[in-house]
Parts: sequence; structure tokens; C-alpha cells
Amino acid sequence: MSPAKEFRSQLENIMQAQELLFHPTPGFGRYKRFLEHAMAHPAKMNTKLLEFLIKNFTKEGETVLDPMCGSGSTGVIAALCGRNAVQVDIENKFVDWAEEARLKVEKHPTFTPKGSIINMYGDSRKLSELLKEADAVLTSPPYGEAQDGHGIAKEGYQGKKHSPTDLVGNRSYMPDKFQNPRNISNLSYKSYRAAMVKVYSEMWKVLKPSGLCIIVIKPFIRKKKVVDLPYHTWSLLQAIGFKLIKLYKLRHKNPSFWRNLYKKYYSVPEIKHEYILVVTKHG
Repeated sequence: MSPAKEFRSQLENIMQAQELLFHPTPGFGRYKRFLEHAMAHPAKMNTKLLEFLIKNFTKEGETVLDPMCGSGSTGVIAALCGRNAVQVDIENKFVDWAEEARLKVEKHPTFTPKGSIINMYGDSRKLSELLKEADAVLTSPPYGEAQDGHGIAKEGYQGKKHSPTDLVGNRSYMPDKFQNPRNISNLSYKSYRAAMVKVYSEMWKVLKPSGLCIIVIKPFIRKKKVVDLPYHTWSLLQAIGFKLIKLYKLRHKNPSFWRNLYKKYYSVPEIKHEYILVVTKHG
């Protein structure tokens, strides 16, 4: 079998991507004290990346919105960097995690003023019903089939059907499905795209004129092919009216167990980056 090529999003034909090389931050890195309760979240964002994006694309005192907040790490870092944060999620347990983090941030002594954190339970497809305005949006959209291992567990390998437990022994490394059946992560890919059109349209409504929206998004493997989710995401954002002003890609230094296993049995391009789209509310 010939060596797999490295996957490159079609986005890089539109704009040159600046590669970022932050070290991994397992367990939320230095922010672990605020987010220990959220360790079970299946998709933790690199906290050094979050810090970089907040410090470089927002100003102190501004309000940063994460409409699909998950673990609540965006709010923690934003507040500790002197920004205000509004976080929304459709999963009750994620909002509870974000509230635990908020309380810890409020009690934590700092030399500089902290921002506030507001956490809300709600559907980001109806965002404009929950809040009026935000200076910036920073989020990483969920997608269930994008989780490592979903494809190989579903399809099996060497012509056989296997569960995640069959592949790794007595322990499954697959994250649980999200509890709320209306969670976007539980939708088929076609339905996911339709749902995200609504989410991005709502983000446009609440974002201030010329405000920035930052999307952290990963390609994923489906039916032995890489789905260029970063490019598909840009096509949705562009149709709504957003303008791409900056493109980054964060290199993954340590591929997951599932990606390594998929690479062993299938000849598909290697996914070594997640992409960061910085877009502005244009016009």
C-alpha cells in the first residue's frame, strides 16, 4: 500500500492557510482547575489555540459568544483574558459544566480585571431569541460522525463488522452520543448542513456590524473518503454573507488511536490539521 497523502482542504485554493504549531493541551492544559468536571467532553479544543484566538481577534471588555459551548472552555479563557462571554448549549449537562466553571473563575484571584460569563440553555438555531448582540463569535461546531472511529466502527475493516470494543479490547474509546435528540451532533450529514445554515444565519443576526466570527472545524472520514467539512462550512458562511479574512490550520502532532487504525487498513488521505476560519460580517 502506497503512503497516504496529507489531506488539504479546498479552502487553501481560496486563501493561503497559516499553520499553527501549538503543543497539545490534554485535560485543558493550564485551565484544568476550572474545567476538571468537563473531562468527559468528547471534543476538547486546544486551550492554547483558544487563548491565541481570543487575544488576537477580540479586545478587553468585548463580548464573545460561543453558541455551541460544549465544555465551556471558551468562557473560562475569555473571562480570564478580560473579555465577557455568553455561552449557549442545547445539552443540559454542558450548561451545568459551564456554570461550574463560571463559579470557579469568579472565585479565582487575578491581578487584572476579569470578564463576566453568562451561560444559557438553548438551541443555537434560535439564537436571536436568546440574546441581542455580540462583538465576536468563537465556536467549534459539533458533528457526531466527525468523531474519530465512527466510520471504522460502522464499516468494520478487512471485510468484517466490528464494534469499537472489538477493535481495542474490553474498552470502547468511542464517545457516547449526545443526550438531547435535537442536538446537531445527532443529525445525518445532510440534516447537519441544513441545521448549520440556521445556526450561522442566527449568528449573523446577533453579531455587531463588521464583527468577527471564528469557526474551528475539522475534516472527517466517511465511507473511506475525507469529507472537506472546513470547505463546506465556508460555502455556508459565504452564502449567508460572511467574508473570509484569515485562514489558519492547526497541526495535530499526535494522531488519535482511531486515525492511526484507519490509516492502517484504508488508503485515505491523512488528516493532520483542523482549520480555523476567521470571517467578518460583511455588508
